[in-house]
This record gives sequence, structure tokens and C-alpha cells, in this order.
Amino acid sequence: MMIAIEIVKPGGPEVLVATEREVPKPGPGEVLVKVEAAGVNRPDILQRLGNYPPPPGASDIPGLEIAGTVVAIGGSTHEAVRWREGDRLCALVAGGGYAEYCAVPAVQCLPIPKGLDATSAAAIPETFFTVWTNVFQRGGLKQGETILVHGGTSGIGTTAIQLAREHGAKVFATAGADAKAAACDRLGARGINYRTSDFVQVVRDETSGRGVDVVLDIVGGDYARRNVDCLAAFGRLVQLGLLGGANATINLGAVMKKRLTITGSTLRPRSVEEKGAIARDLEARVWPLLAAGIRWLGLALRPHVERWLVPLTALVGLGVAALAIGYSEATGKGTSDVLFSGQDQIGPVLAGSADYTVAALVLLIACKGLAYGMSLSAFRGGPVFPSMFLGAAGGMALSHAPGLPLVAAVAMGIGAMCVAMLRLPLTSVMLATLLLFSDGLEVMPLVIVAVVISHVVAARLTPVSAPAPAPWRPAGAGRPTGWPACGPAAR
Repeated sequence: MMIAIEIVKPGGPEVLVATEREVPKPGPGEVLVKVEAAGVNRPDILQRLGNYPPPPGASDIPGLEIAGTVVAIGGSTHEAVRWREGDRLCALVAGGGYAEYCAVPAVQCLPIPKGLDATSAAAIPETFFTVWTNVFQRGGLKQGETILVHGGTSGIGTTAIQLAREHGAKVFATAGADAKAAACDRLGARGINYRTSDFVQVVRDETSGRGVDVVLDIVGGDYARRNVDCLAAFGRLVQLGLLGGANATINLGAVMKKRLTITGSTLRPRSVEEKGAIARDLEARVWPLLAAGIRWLGLALRPHVERWLVPLTALVGLGVAALAIGYSEATGKGTSDVLFSGQDQIGPVLAGSADYTVAALVLLIACKGLAYGMSLSAFRGGPVFPSMFLGAAGGMALSHAPGLPLVAAVAMGIGAMCVAMLRLPLTSVMLATLLLFSDGLEVMPLVIVAVVISHVVAARLTPVSAPAPAPWRPAGAGRPTGWPACGPAAR
């Protein structure tokens, strides 16, 4: 048996309950994955509300993407043979992700990119599959073109910005607040606060009246007409969502005059073969970018994740509500970790109340800070307080906690660097720099290597001073020679 989260009836977060289910058996061409983390997406909310039923044959358990370890192989197809028990992977699923085990078509699995943990990897499949097939396969975005992405700080938005940027496109992105527009800027887009600026006019002004080549829209409704106005000749409008409604009025004359293409798609109902083809394209074209890791003073391609760490005991009382609480305030997307503690199964952690989530984030940041501070102290033998201060500030900057402006995170990191420089010069500077320009615990090995190298370099460059001679004592005075120091004064 396994623990899973099921929807007992359409409604609010309280309808999500923990239950016991049979462990699924992988069929031909499938693998059974022990789930370590599951992504949280807007379709999960729609399914919970009763507005997005799973396709025929799919599990009624929500959850469209997972990361974990292969524990069984079902069948001997070519793709299934590729995987072995113990392999760690992430996968796109049609349902069933909010559980301890999930059976997945082998063709929809991809290796966890080098340098990413399971929580980050679980945030990849749904958005990366969706963006790749729509922006590049259907929208045909090419190097040197321009794209307008609506919902720039959503999971789809952050992914689209980064993939477009990595493929040489200029990106405009809309968001509903100045802070969110600034977040788009940091990802490499031109952020536009649609509440205070007309995105049509901004696009026209900054493209000299030409417009953009592709619009990726999750809104629909009244945006359709404005999207057509934004497009350049031979432009492509790709519709992914209908947050503003399914009905729209557009100027067909403009569509004809500018030779526009209007298209759209959904991912979940597609066949296993179609999803497998997208997976192979991603592995060939995008996975090398994800595995590239840190880029000094540059932008690395990474999923942007809001993490929730809530034990099952709290989950039962609070309800699983990752997308119901502050979803529009998050940057990126949500993931849940599946945690175990000895015989006590803590189960899928998929969020709770806002207060509980904030507490969990604080705990996560504190743990990161503790880890960095301890690594610094261990290798340099430095005083505890500056080390822990540096670690905590680095962890905070690293976590990009919701509501923490980047300026504040960087300021904390720089402040920590200055404090640490007073006592731990070379090591601290290198470590603090790593913390400020990296984005996850996956850089810990590099941090440790940098600390070791800087310690060796500092030891070679710093002259060793002879110890000061001990004060002269008359013969027989004080404790006998060789006796250890003791007593309050010695301490």
C-alpha cells in the first residue's frame, strides 16, 4: 500500500485528503517510480474544482509531473530497457503524481539534469514540455525573433522567458506588479506591468512599430484582440490558457493583412507517442542547457520553484492547497517533496496554510544557511558567528524567498561578505561570491572545493608568525611545566 492524495469531491482545498491506495503495477513500456517530489500546477486546481477531469485511462489522483527513483520495470520495450532500477529521473504523467509511487510511460521520462535536486527536477516536465511544443514546435520561434509572454512569473512564463532567451530571441513579458516585472527583467525579459502600462504600446514603441513574431498567451478573452495588434507580419499567436474567457472578438482583417497564424494546444490529452517525441526533443536541445550549471555573471537556465514542506499530519488538517494559497503571488511554480522519516511516513507534502508555508520556507532558508556556515567553519576553522551570518545571508539570497526583493538578498550577501572579510578574507569572498551567483544547494560540492582551494592558497600566501614567547615565571611558580590549563581562568 502507499499514501496518495485524492479529491473526494469538487471543492476547496479541504476536499484533498490523504488515503491509502494499492501501489500501481507498471505495464509494458512503463516504469514504476518511487516519488521524491511532485510538481504543483494550475490544472491540479481545475481538477480539484471539477473543471478539468483526467482523460480516459488516467489516474484520478492529481499530479502531472514527478521526480524520483525507478524501482521496477514493466515490459521490455526499447524505452523501458533504457532505464534500470535505481535510476533517478523526472517525468511527465497524465495523473497520479501526488502519491508515493507512480507508474510512468518510459518514453515520458528524462534523466534528472546534472546539478539539480529532485524538487527542482519535478518542476521541469509540465512547463518545459508545454513551452517547447508550443513556442518552438507550433510557434516556430527562431533566433533573432521577438516574443511576448503573458504571465511572465508563472511556471509557464518563467520557462518560456528562459528558453526563448537561450535560443537567441528578444523577450517581452507581462506581469501584474512592478516587483513581478522586475523578476521578469532578472530572467532576461523586458518586464511590463500590465496594470500600469499598455503592453501593446510598449511593444510597438520598443520594436519601432514592427511588433513581435510570437505571442504566448494564457489569458484569452479580451487579450485576443490586443495580441493581434501586437503581432508583426507573419506573426504567430499561440493560445495556452483561457483565464480571461474562451470567447473573444478579433479583427480578422488584421489577421489576413498581416498573414497571421493563430494556434493553440493542450498537453495532457496527447498520446504517449506525442509526449515521447517532445521528451526526446527536450533531451537533445534543452537538457544540455540545464546541465550547464553556473554561469559566472550570467543567467543559468533553471526551473523557478516555490517549495512547500508540510508534513502529512498537518496536511490532513489543513488541506492540500499549494495553488489555492497565494498562487498569483509566487514566482515560478510549486513543487512538493515526498518525505520519509524511519517508520513514520510523512507522505506527499503539497502545502498547507499561508502561515505554515512561510514557516516552512524560513526553515528551508535556515537549513541552507546552517549548511553553508558549517562548511565554512569546518574548512577554515573560523569563528562561529561570522560563519553562520555569512551562511544564513547566502542561504537567504540563494532561496529567493517570496516577498524578498533581489536587492535585499544581494545586500544581505554583500553585508555578510564584508563582515566575514574582517576575519576570513579569501575564503569568505570566494564563498559569498558563489552564494550570490548560484541558485541551489546543487552547488555545495563546488562551494566546498572553492573553500578548500582558497584555504590552501591563503595558507601559502599568509606568512606564518612565530608564536609569542611565554611570559617568564620564577622557578617553581604557577603550575608545573607540561600540566594542562584548567580552572575558570583557563576557560
